[in-house]
Parts: sequence; C-alpha cells; structure tokens
Amino acid sequence: MTGPIVAAALSFAQGSHAADPIIFDPDGPGSVYSPITINAFDWLPGNALAVGAVPLSTGLQFNLHYQAELARILTSGGSGAIPIPTGPDPSFEITASAQIPETVNSAINLIGNPDIPDLVVFDTRPGGFFRIYYDNFSSGVNANDATSNPGAGYSDGVLILEGHIVGSNLSGNYTLSDDTATHLLDQFGSNNLGAVNTLRGQGNSQIKVVVSFAHPDWFPTPPKELQINFDSTLSTPFDSINPSVSVAGRAPFYGANNTNGAYAGGAPEDFHFEADSNNSFEVPPCVELQKQVSVDAGLTWFDADTAADAPTVTFPHGALYRLIVRNCGMENLRNVVVNDPALGIADHAVGNLAIGEEKVLTQAEIPALEVQERCNHSGTFINVADVDGQSVDTGATVSDSDPAVLICVGEPAIDIVKEISVDGGLTWFDANSAATAPSVTFPHGALYRLIVRNVGTVDLQNVVINDAVLGIADYAVGNLVVGAEVILTEAELPALNVATRCSGSGTFTNVADVTGQSVETGAAVSDSDPAVMNCIGEPSLELLKQISVDGGLSFFDADTAATAPTVTFPHGALYRLIVRNVGTIDLQNVVVNDPTLGVVNYAVGNLAVGEEKGLTQAEIPALEVQERCNHSGTFTNVADVTGQSADTGATVSDSDPAVLICVGEPAIELIKQISVDGGASFEDADTAVTAPTVTFPHGALYRLIVRNVGTIGLQNVVVNDPTLGIVNYAVGNLAVGEENVLTQAEIPALEVQERCNHSGTFTNVADVTGQSADTGATVSDSDPAVLICIGEPAIDIVKEISVDGGLTWFDANTAATAPSVTFPHGALYRLIVRNVGTVDLQNVVVNDAVLGIANYAVGNLVAGAEVILSEGEIPALNVATRCDNSGTFTNVADVSGQSVGTGASVSDSDPAVLVCVPPDAPGTGTPGYWMNHPEAWPVDQITIGGVMYTREEAIALMFHSTGGDVTYIMFQTLVAAKLNVLVGNESSCIADGVTAADAWMATYGPVGSGVKAGGKNSPWKAGEPLKNQLDAYNNGLLCAPHRN
Repeated sequence: MTGPIVAAALSFAQGSHAADPIIFDPDGPGSVYSPITINAFDWLPGNALAVGAVPLSTGLQFNLHYQAELARILTSGGSGAIPIPTGPDPSFEITASAQIPETVNSAINLIGNPDIPDLVVFDTRPGGFFRIYYDNFSSGVNANDATSNPGAGYSDGVLILEGHIVGSNLSGNYTLSDDTATHLLDQFGSNNLGAVNTLRGQGNSQIKVVVSFAHPDWFPTPPKELQINFDSTLSTPFDSINPSVSVAGRAPFYGANNTNGAYAGGAPEDFHFEADSNNSFEVPPCVELQKQVSVDAGLTWFDADTAADAPTVTFPHGALYRLIVRNCGMENLRNVVVNDPALGIADHAVGNLAIGEEKVLTQAEIPALEVQERCNHSGTFINVADVDGQSVDTGATVSDSDPAVLICVGEPAIDIVKEISVDGGLTWFDANSAATAPSVTFPHGALYRLIVRNVGTVDLQNVVINDAVLGIADYAVGNLVVGAEVILTEAELPALNVATRCSGSGTFTNVADVTGQSVETGAAVSDSDPAVMNCIGEPSLELLKQISVDGGLSFFDADTAATAPTVTFPHGALYRLIVRNVGTIDLQNVVVNDPTLGVVNYAVGNLAVGEEKGLTQAEIPALEVQERCNHSGTFTNVADVTGQSADTGATVSDSDPAVLICVGEPAIELIKQISVDGGASFEDADTAVTAPTVTFPHGALYRLIVRNVGTIGLQNVVVNDPTLGIVNYAVGNLAVGEENVLTQAEIPALEVQERCNHSGTFTNVADVTGQSADTGATVSDSDPAVLICIGEPAIDIVKEISVDGGLTWFDANTAATAPSVTFPHGALYRLIVRNVGTVDLQNVVVNDAVLGIANYAVGNLVAGAEVILSEGEIPALNVATRCDNSGTFTNVADVSGQSVGTGASVSDSDPAVLVCVPPDAPGTGTPGYWMNHPEAWPVDQITIGGVMYTREEAIALMFHSTGGDVTYIMFQTLVAAKLNVLVGNESSCIADGVTAADAWMATYGPVGSGVKAGGKNSPWKAGEPLKNQLDAYNNGLLCAPHRN
C-alpha cells in the first residue's frame, strides 16, 4: 500500500456549514484595521505532511501537520472580502499551524498497482491542535512559500487563536487518479524541490476545531463557545504553492526512491501534498451558569469554583448564593431551568433567553439561595447548580453547571490562666496587675497554678507551656479537644511552689505562656498570663496634736481633761501637729484633717521611713483659733492623719485629741430707764444729751433692767437708788443671760409724782451687785437716769386799728368786726406783744409786710411781760391814707421769739381789717326799711330766682307772714340785699352771696313754694347760711355801712 491515499485527510467534505458572525481585528493593537464583523477565513494553498503514513493500511494511525498563510477574510453576509498582506515583504502576516490525529477507516484498491490503494476514507481522532499566529516580524520570519520553499515562519509571532480537534468519523477521503505514473512534485513555477516525484490524486476533508483561546486584541468579543469548520481541497502534485522543504519543523521523508506516495520499503515514509483551505466560524447554542457565594450578606461575591478561590469562614456560618444565567450562543433559548439539589432548588423556570441576554437570580426570586447555617462544622462544602435549555431554532439541548465552594473551619483558640496563692493554696488570685495582686510583707513565698483551656472550636495538638522565671521550659500538655481544660499544680510541676518569692520590697511579675496548633490547619495559637505579687514593708503612721493657750510659749499634749490647760472663756488656742512615719515603708499622699478646725485634706506629701514633719499655723492658718471657747465646758477636737504605702497604696491612719477646759467669767449689767409719758416710751438717759426734756412741774416713771451678762450664774443680786429711797432690793439669782425687769409694780418708789418743779437737770443713779455662783466673787454695775426740766415758751401778739385818731381801737380780725369808713381815709395801728409762757424769751421781733415793718427788735421778754408798740416806737404804724378806694383792707403783724432755756422758737400773728366805702353811698337798709320806704326804691320792678316782680308785688310779699315757708324769709332778705347794692353800696363782699341766693330761689322757689325749714334733707340747710350772710350785709356788718 502506498501513502498517497492518505492525502484524503485534508480534503473538503461534500457538505457545507452554517457561518456565524464574529468580530475580528486583522492587526489587533495596530491602527491600520478596525474590528469588523466576519464569518470566514480564506487561506492561501498550503503544505500538508502525513508523517509516517506510507505504506497505508486500514487502522493505521498517523499525525497530519498543516501550515498555510491567510489570504483574505470574508465579511458577514458575504458582502465582501478584505485581503490580508502576503508575499515576500508584507507589513504583517497571519499564519496557521495544525497537527491533526488521523486513523484510516478504509483503503480500497480500484485501479493499476494492486499494492497501492486507490480510495482511502479516514476518521479524525480527537486531540491535536490548531493555532493561528500574527507576525509583524518584530521577532519572527516571513512565511512565504509562494516565492521560495523554506517552510519556516508559520508558528512564530503572537498566538491569537488556539483550539483542539474534534473527533469525527469519515471526516475525509482521497482518490488516486494514477497509481503507476509519477510526476514532479513541484509544478508551481520553477521546480524548487529538485528530483522529487509524486503520484497524482485529489480529495477533501472537513475538521471541526473547538476554540480554547482567542486573543482579545484580535477577537474583542469572543463567544464563550466558538467552533471552526475547516474545509480543505487536497491535491498532488503542487501547482498553486511551492512544496516546502520543512513542514512544522520536519523535513519530508520521501523514501529511497524519492517518490512521494510510492513506498520503497524500509522505514515508513511521509506523504506530502497541497491543501487549499478555508474555514467558517460557528457559535453553537450555548447557555452559561455562574454560581457565586457571599459570606458577608451580599457585600462581596466569590465565583468559588474550587477551594483555592473559595471564601473561608469559621463555623457556624450562613451563606448567600446568586445564579447568573446567560445565553452565550447565537440562537435564542427556551425552557431554561436551574437546579441545585443541595439547596433544594428543582427546575426553577428561568424562561426564555434572547441572544446575549443575562438573568441574575437572587434570594428575592429563589429564597432557597439564602442559607442561614451553611456549615456548622469543619469541612469543605460544595454544591453545584445546573442550567438546561433548548435552542429555539433546532430544539438542541444546552446545559452548564457551576459549583460554589465554601470552606468552613473551626477557630483555634487557647487560654491560660496563671493564679497565685500567698496563703498556702487557700485563696487564689488571677493577679494580672499590681492592682489585683496580693500584697504581702517580705520575705514571703508563693504557690502558683496554671489552668490551660481549649476555648476554640477545633481540637489542638502539641500544647506546651513555658515560664522562664520559674524555670519551666516546653512542658508538654499534649492534645486538647474542644472545651477541654487542664489544671497544673505543684504536683505536676514542682517549680510552681517557690519558697521565697520576694525578699525585699517591690512588684514581682512572672508570665506563663502556652502554645498549640490547630489539628485541622496546623495554625498556631498562643496565650500568656502574668501573675503579680506585691512585696512591701509594714506601713505605720503617728500623729501628735498639741495645744498652747499662751501664744505658743508652752504646748500641752492634752489628750485628757487631766492634762488639759484651763482658761476663762472666751479664749483662743494655738495648735501644732507632728506627723511621723513610724513604719518600715515610705508613705505617700499623707493628709491631715481636723473637722472642728476646718482643716480638710491638708497635703503633707510623702514621708520617708522615720521622717517627721511639724505643722504650725504658718503651714495651716486654721491651727490658730481666735476664740476656741465661748462658754464653760471641756472642748475636745481630734486631728486625723492618713497616708498610703508607697508600695501597695494600703492606707494607714492615726488620730490624736487636744482638750481645752474653759470656765465662766461673772458679770452683771444694770440699765436704768426713765419715762415722761406714763410708760409709753422709755429712755436710757445716761447723759443730758440723751435725757428727755419736760416742762415743769412734771413727774417721772423709772424701770430697772438687771442682766447676767457673764458666763456664770449669779446669786444674792440686789439693787439700790438712794435718791429714790431704794435700799438693797433683793433681785435674787440670775442664770447666764437671764434678765429681770423691775417696774413700779415691784418697787413703787420708781414712780415719782413730781420729779421737778423748776428748771434744771435732775440725775439719780441706781446700783446693782451680785456674786458668782461658782466662786462667790462680787460683781456690780450702776446706771444713771437724767431728766431735764424747763418752762413752756409761748408768745402772743394783738394788732388793733383806730380810725378816729386813737380814741377808739378795734381788734378787727374780720370784716364783721372791722370799722367802716368812706375813702380816702387813714388808719392808726398798735401792737401788743406778751410773753404768755413760763420761760423767758429772747430775740423777740415783729414784722408787718404790708406796713413795711421788717424784724423790729422787741428784745427779751420775761415770763408774763407785755410790750405795747405804737407809732412812737414804729412810725410805720401811722398810715395817712390806708384806703383810697372802696374795699376791705387787711394786713397781718407777726411776732417770733426763742426760749432762753432751749432756744425753741415760738411765734404768733394777728390781722387788722378796714372796710372802705364810697363817700356818697347811702348805707345799707334792712328788709323793714325797704318795705316801709317805697320811695327809696331805685327801680320799679325786681327779679328774684328768675321771676320778675313789680315793686308793689314785692313789698306785698315782703309783708307776708314767713311762718312755715322759708322761701318768704329768703325773698325778704334777698330783695333788701339787691336794693342795697342797686343804690350804690360796696358789694364786693356780698356779690357771690347774692348770686348763690338767687340760684337757690330759682331751684326751690318761687316765693310761696312751701319749703320747710326742718327735716334731714331740707334745702334750707344750704339756704340758711346764704340768708345769714345777706342779713349781715343788710345790717351794715360787712363791707358797706348801715344807713344813718
């Protein structure tokens, strides 16, 4: 059998394949081309070499090597072709290199040489490879078999696509057209191969490549699944390309006869043939599932396909899953369902997925995707989700699955507690610090114990403990299951019992360590715990409080009344404090207090062992007390001192009292008071300045106030007042602060009916004595009471007027008592000044502003004296023209003076009134005059109260009886007054009265209206005063004289 038949391995299949579009960029990262949608590659004729395929027989397996250069790319829909650079000097080239495993299915001899099969059919075995390279010659060589035949440069440059060959039965065939004649193998142009002959034949093949890698620079958006349907036309001899001297790095072996396909015997030979190929791209229906897991409630998601990329958590722990389902093919999908048996998800319907569509399923759509407790023990937890669907076009089933891995581990943890006992194991302390450590006085031993626990969730191994201070090195505890505890005492470790742990003051710490490893992961865990022991000296503190009552000359350690100083109160005291450290350890935070003295937390500071500090009022002013006692008694106050051990802070304290004995001071007080108003008020009149002043004769009322003003009770208290005749009046006993008030009820002599009957200062003194109830010592006091007696100052002035040259004098205080004259007229005045009091007066002066008299000095007037001043003494008292017109003329004289005894001022004043009328005024007439002299009426009619009457009517009414009706009385008087004014008499003094009377008649008249004089609400209460004023005027008693 000969090899030419195997050329069928790359012959074109009779069928054709559907082409799906993909995106391709011919120069990748270069800038000449842009990505374009294509569906096929067209390759230049290339070289194929079936290695070891000659001689050929059924069942023979061999590898077919193929290499070619890309000529052009076909755009989607077949609308055009884009050439790719080729030849001896291109800017870049795209080449293919493949290795295809083949098996001979059948070999049939039809013609010619019976040793050479004429028709061969073969199967493609799975495996092998198909690779496409891009070369811009930066490092590779030009693959150009069109002008030369070296066969190099087909597998260099950048690998841009790779796949594996899919096994297929009856994938190719090859038929010899002549198995006897030979021909030159290289019939493309000139013969570059020399004397190499070949059998003639042709065939085709179809292989399918599943793409496993597509470079994103040349294939920007590759589908998840991409297949290449590679179709080839196979032929010998070469007439479209040079046969290469090397194919896939192997020089073809043509046998001893140097004839391609004609076996010459010996070692298997290669069969070399031309392959003209093209390929289309196929995107099969595809569904993709990605299952992701989150262990932080959806913040972070893991595509945990393996333990290497799985999250690790400590159990117990939950998990949240989500499923991403995507149509990754070029056909719409239907009936898409997902399953996850571990999660209990069965045929969850996703529905239909369009090309490229993606759906994300979370616990919102599938609650089972949220697992509260995914792991509760150590382990690797895997569950797989599956997706299935069908192509809408062909009904073909597609599926995918994706696992989600979760690693759950226990948490290794170990704990050691080191405890110390200083009482032989009765009490144990977890003494991690000095604050929690036991304190002992050195020297002292210690007993320790160690408690080791597995506090994690995974067993531990290789557990050991160390304590360098105690000399414990890698003591093997062994293994500890979860929760196990081991207690190590001196029985297991004698080094835990230390006879002398401390021999001096200080804080002694030693630390125990424990380590172990997780049984699962080998992860190391450790812990340590200290044990602290405080070794200290014995703290002790002493306070000495001393008292001095002589300003610091001598001090007493007065702890009791027996050793206390005695003073009379009120009295001060001076203290001092002596603080000593009498222990064996330094002290800190030493403070003293004395609540009674107000000393609060006075900071002494630190005291070394044996150190002493003295505190006086220089350091603490409160140690000097101005008034320590203010009453009898024993006064004790205690000072305290506290401090802390400098080692442990333990508090020590001491206190010391200081006692002071205070005794009382006897004292008595007497207050003698006087009253001159019958006891309504009392004065403590110790001097004339504070004494009451009265006019003699006058009496006085006294009272005595006796008080115990000492600090001790009094006895045998008596009072005396020789002037009042009081002798040894027994008051009795008086307690401290007690007061006894003595009045005329107790001592009648305290009321004196006539204490003074003349001017003078009257003093009398009362005395009191008593004795101390304690010592009998006598105390006394006295107090005077002063009374000033004086006369009563008083002065009087009478001013009189004469209008007849001094023959007649009027004390004319009002117009009613004043003389009446016709103007012009003069007046003569005199002043009578009298001392009408009981004390002499001084600085007596008179004044009369109208007459121009100013401070006329009368001088002094003894009691009862009188002075008459006339025009001889004061010419201004004679006034030549006192009035020159009609009217009432008043002027007032004043007098003032001072008491000779007290200087108190007294004064008096008196007016003098003069009535002046016109010279021709006829004078006033009474109603009787006007009733009887109708001829004297100046008018024929008159209006009274708004009613007009004729003269005759008015006279008749005036004659009417007035009994029982006061309107007749008012009518008579008012008619007479109006007529007196009408005839020219002075009316200034009566004008208002006439108006008011006329209004009264208008209100209660007319005459004869029957108004009664009596009764509570009679109008006559207002009318009668008006009638009386009119009557006085009509009788010449006011401002107009009476008719002659």
